[in-house]
Amino acid sequence: MCEPYLIGFNYARPVEPDAFTTGPPRSQEASKYYHPAYNMRALRDAVPFRMIYDYYSLGLVLLEIGLWETIDGIRTKSSHDLKSKIIETKVPPLRHVMGTAYRDAVAACLQDGITQDSPETYGDTILDFQRLVVEAVVRPILRPDENR
Repeated sequence: MCEPYLIGFNYARPVEPDAFTTGPPRSQEASKYYHPAYNMRALRDAVPFRMIYDYYSLGLVLLEIGLWETIDGIRTKSSHDLKSKIIETKVPPLRHVMGTAYRDAVAACLQDGITQDSPETYGDTILDFQRLVVEAVVRPILRPDENR
């Protein structure tokens, strides 16, 4: 039997206030996948990278997988507008295609439903992500009979 794993982002980026980050990409195409708060202005103001930024990007990828379409065709004026439009128009149909748990997992990633990370709340952030996203997405794969 196949056992899928979704590993923590701590393997990709240290969760430390002074951790180095290169900032968002200059590519317009790639920038759609970045959290609206993660921009060059935040980098100039020395705002550290946050785990919720990665969770947002994962939410977009899960959305694309669930709907079997990319976000490339969505046109908006800003990354904040893109986030709002996706939450309003693309997340609700996930319930019919992938189920309520999957939709709620994507919504948690995109709507900042996971505890905002800070040095005091890293543990809560990771536990929220585990409960709201990982378990919701992986459990149906491992135990499909429980979802009937």
